[in-house]
Amino acid sequence: GDNARINERCLGHFAAISTGGQIVNFFGDRGKLYRLTNRAMTDVSKIGGYAADGDAAWKFDQYNNYVIATCRGAPAQYFELDGTGQFQDIGGEAGEGDTCGRIGPHFLIAQDRLLRISAFNNPLDYVPAPDTQAALVELDQRGGQCQAIIGGTDVGVIFQERMISRMAYTGGATAFQMDPVEFNQGALGPLAVARLGRLMFYASEHGIFMFDGSQSVPIGANKIDRHFGNNLNYTYRNRVS
Repeated sequence: GDNARINERCLGHFAAISTGGQIVNFFGDRGKLYRLTNRAMTDVSKIGGYAADGDAAWKFDQYNNYVIATCRGAPAQYFELDGTGQFQDIGGEAGEGDTCGRIGPHFLIAQDRLLRISAFNNPLDYVPAPDTQAALVELDQRGGQCQAIIGGTDVGVIFQERMISRMAYTGGATAFQMDPVEFNQGALGPLAVARLGRLMFYASEHGIFMFDGSQSVPIGANKIDRHFGNNLNYTYRNRVS
């Protein structure tokens, strides 16, 4: 029904799980973030809403009882599942983000090629400091903009436009080790990567692939990739999902 509608084109969705096991659904458009409750959309934006880029995407991930949300053009947001019922600015060094994700005991927010790593076990602190392991990392410029962060218990995957890297939590002052595993290959847009178990499926400049953490395998070679390439509106490739 109309109560389940949002104001503008949907730029992202996420299903969080509360400490009591309840599934909590969030949606975002250019100006607002919403929570779906009893088949009705509730505006849970920060006061004043947002002016996000309509060709970008809201990316969400969960860290314990916090849901973190990022979208180009909007300050990074957090929502406490048992808190005030509204998203709020993380503020400080978190800044804005194109995408986000959790790897091990840290949360990561990426803006273009800058990767902000949170303090140990604190997704709201991004002030670089050796004693908290919070850091600011610049991704390889050959890879282009960071498109997606696929999290993991100790190892995650960073998808750029033209590079895929494994990012492993090692602890210590330099908490992560970054190892590129695919060159000249990456994701078309922030929603162009889908995870199923340990496998990641993504749409790239060269077609559709499956990534198993070590290598990419073409799964659309020939007919599927030709159809995809011939019908893709390249100007709006960031909308591929």
